[in-house]
Amino acid sequence: MSKLDPFGILGISSDSEMSVIKAAYRMKLGLLKPDSDELDDGTQLSELEWAYSELSDAKKRNEYRAIWVKKNAMIVEYMEARADESEVNLEYEGKSDVWSVLLSTGLFLFMIGAIGYGLYLVGAVRTNEEYGGDYRPAINKSEASAALEISIVATDIPEISFMHTATVEALKMTATDEALIMYSDSLTSTNYARTLPTATPTMVLVRACPNAISVNVRTGPSTAYSVLGQLLQGDCIIISGRNEDNSWLVITESTRPSMNEGWVSSELMDMEGLGDYLKVIYLD
Repeated sequence: MSKLDPFGILGISSDSEMSVIKAAYRMKLGLLKPDSDELDDGTQLSELEWAYSELSDAKKRNEYRAIWVKKNAMIVEYMEARADESEVNLEYEGKSDVWSVLLSTGLFLFMIGAIGYGLYLVGAVRTNEEYGGDYRPAINKSEASAALEISIVATDIPEISFMHTATVEALKMTATDEALIMYSDSLTSTNYARTLPTATPTMVLVRACPNAISVNVRTGPSTAYSVLGQLLQGDCIIISGRNEDNSWLVITESTRPSMNEGWVSSELMDMEGLGDYLKVIYLD
């Protein structure tokens, strides 16, 4: 077999039918430069004649197709391997950034604590006892009880449990007006949150097309999984899910049913929508 690519010389894909091959050959002949055997794209007439002769033979045509698929499968494998290496590097860099943030935060909190302790030692910060006790005026039991009853009526909150009742009784004895109102508001928010309707998740579907000549469809989200088949450029599919880091996508509808539920690399697909909203799929 020749090292030249007859499909590339004619400017057609490897799965082209004989009618397309003939049409491409005739179109190329029409591009011949005057008084020359060279085409406008630089192809020689001899190469054009050779490519058409090779592809006219059905057996040779299939052999060239097999070579083309094998070559492009190797390219896809290389691109997927590079994508996996990039993911490992990004994960390592992400962990380093997290440790840097945690270390910086710890040092900052330590400095704040040291400054506060130093101010306390020099007398810049004193407790309420050192100032002569709490300056807030205390309220008597009857005022606390009245404030509690008003806050409960205003918020229309029933006594939820024995624990809530005990908390209210403790507030009646010791809490200030502000504490009673804050406690009542928190119960109101909790009661309101319990009555909110629960949202029902909606399945998201996204259309995607290969951005490479051919893309392997695998049984799982990694190049370690076996290959179910291949998507050729122009074979658009429907995506219904993804893995956690959005690097692999799940096919729900493809050109061949045997590849449904298969996985493709997101680096090799162009999606007509936001993939972040797809459902996260976990393999058992």
